[in-house]
Amino acid sequence: MKFIRDPIYGFIRMEKPFIEILDTPSFQRLRGIKQLGLSHLVYPSAVHTRFEHSVGSYYLATEICKIHEISHPLEFRAAALLHDLGHAPFSHTLQLKYLTGKSHEEITVEKIKSGEISAVLESNGIDVKKVCDFILGKGLVGRLISGEVDVDRLDYLRRDAYYTGVAYGVIYSDVIIKSIEIKKNRISVDPEYVPALESILIARYMMYPTVYMHHTSRIAEAMLRKAVYSMIENQAVSPREIREMDDAGLLSLLKNSSGISRTLVEKINRRELYKMILRLGKSDIDVRVLEKPIEVESIEEELSGLCGLGPGEIIVDVPGKPEMKESRILIGGKNVLLEEFSPLVKMLCEAEWNYWYIGVYSPRRDLPVERIKKKLRSFFGA
Repeated sequence: MKFIRDPIYGFIRMEKPFIEILDTPSFQRLRGIKQLGLSHLVYPSAVHTRFEHSVGSYYLATEICKIHEISHPLEFRAAALLHDLGHAPFSHTLQLKYLTGKSHEEITVEKIKSGEISAVLESNGIDVKKVCDFILGKGLVGRLISGEVDVDRLDYLRRDAYYTGVAYGVIYSDVIIKSIEIKKNRISVDPEYVPALESILIARYMMYPTVYMHHTSRIAEAMLRKAVYSMIENQAVSPREIREMDDAGLLSLLKNSSGISRTLVEKINRRELYKMILRLGKSDIDVRVLEKPIEVESIEEELSGLCGLGPGEIIVDVPGKPEMKESRILIGGKNVLLEEFSPLVKMLCEAEWNYWYIGVYSPRRDLPVERIKKKLRSFFGA
């Protein structure tokens, strides 16, 4: 047994099976993957990693097991610890699903089944299949790993607020854990505890524009994606190779590359970032277009031709649709969803769109903005 000192929860007790998981190379790789991508360019202390977030999620899963009767508690706690094993360098920055057709959860399951983690789990009497099912959000227990109110978001919202210094991540995780009711094949929360649930939505709503959609972070991450995608297009590296790296390994690869990939990573390192040329909000597009994969590269090529720019001199950044999964939690006794029960939550779900935008970035300022806007609106069905 050992204890890990965590700035959020204090001492976290780790038992033998989980210590062995921590000590595997696959899990240690998470020490080198920043939780918030390139947000440290805006918030210098935001250098926390997937490693500590995973340990924090494990802690919350352990707390749930103390209060609730969880089927297969060892597998549940292992799933909480391992749920981010498949993340690529810089976390969500590279949009692995776009590159590989697989989510980071699916890649996590692949890694568990094919690597040393599987042997560690089996040697400790932990069912590998159940762990993987929980990570994929299957069953009631799985929804506590990946669902409406899960250990993942309970940790990351609070942890991200702490390390960015943004005082919006006030989440009463202990109250929320106590308020969860797991019975009759459903997870619900007593109406008495709705304010605690609302605290999650408020925290996310405030963190979304301040941290997750901050324009400087998004510009830097879009530049990094462009650098990596260019290397992949030139067959200098494969998506599978990239997903085995950590942040330092990827940066080293880019620094030793050539062309636009090297140029972009050098600019990021010097914080010579592209500028925001244009942003389109929800009112400028048909949001139904976002339901399908968007060929951003072809859009960038057309815009480059329109503006007379070279490769990589214009980048289009299309974030995913804002989604507050927490709003779908069932309110016990009332048999309604939180977004139907709470006017505040309904308002927050709608208002988050106010901070969503498609960004167009370039090192050049003398571009025909109105022509770019017209062309983009035609792409996005406006």
